[in-house]
Amino acid sequence: MNGLRVHPCVRGICFLACVLLASGCVDRDAGQKFAPKTGRMAIAPQFEEVSDFSQGLAAVRVGYNWGYIDKTGRFVIEPRYWEARRFSEGLAAARESNQWGFIDRSGTFVIPAQYLAVQDFSEGLAGVKKDNTFGYIDKTGRPVVKPQFPGAGSFHEGLAAVNVGGLLGGKWGFINKSGVFAIQPSFDLAGQFSEGLALVNMGGLVGGKWGYIDKTGAYAIEPRYAFAYRFHEGLAAFLDGSKSGFINKKGKTIMKPTYVSCGEFSEGVLAVQIDNRWGFVNRKGKIVIEPQYSQAWSYSEGLAAVRIGKKWGFIE
Repeated sequence: MNGLRVHPCVRGICFLACVLLASGCVDRDAGQKFAPKTGRMAIAPQFEEVSDFSQGLAAVRVGYNWGYIDKTGRFVIEPRYWEARRFSEGLAAARESNQWGFIDRSGTFVIPAQYLAVQDFSEGLAGVKKDNTFGYIDKTGRPVVKPQFPGAGSFHEGLAAVNVGGLLGGKWGFINKSGVFAIQPSFDLAGQFSEGLALVNMGGLVGGKWGYIDKTGAYAIEPRYAFAYRFHEGLAAFLDGSKSGFINKKGKTIMKPTYVSCGEFSEGVLAVQIDNRWGFVNRKGKIVIEPQYSQAWSYSEGLAAVRIGKKWGFIE
């Protein structure tokens, strides 16, 4: 998606669930309290594209350029980038011409635009592509792991998924921050670690099956899903036919497949598509914000991006 992080509204894929109370939400797993979701428009629809809010700012596109707004809708960084992503660990990936770099909250490139592709910073490192291979840099731009991988993911829980042998026909494994393989390349596809487990695929994207491994590389859940997603607060989404449900870390189905299109449970609610409109439901499937949007994203920092017609805004 245009240089933003991959949007969570993936057809047939939902993430975790949490408990929503009428007067607010208490996450059963994390013990966090969330403000009630009212659906009140906080920032009027006016943007061609947006990211969610992260560290108090959201990337938005006006015309052909990207900039950043705060939660009042005021521009903090005026639109001037070809592409831009959400802030992560104090820096955001931004593109000038055909090269990516990283900006600070003033909009200044602190790591010059010089890369063909980049990952967001995570655990102090970012994957960057130069000369057709990925390596990793720190926040000063210093190389930490030299470019050598055809494909690479972000670090999570101390490990990052990387490809060797090529994206077509190669294998994926996991390296530590020294660039040493902690789990040898043996998977056809791999995702990030989350809550101690990582999503892996055997057989390829078409016709293959997805399962989960622990940090020793052993299967915690054998590959058996046509598609699945990472664990979050004890639950992960899986695809069954054209609909998605949730499993726990033992592979037991906790929520039966229900929605064809949805986002991820966040701050107590889930963005779902009902017929041709998007709204929000709680864990029990009760509608808390009526379906009325052309598209909706998950809540982040108290606001959710919604599209009405061709323009994006944010609701509370």
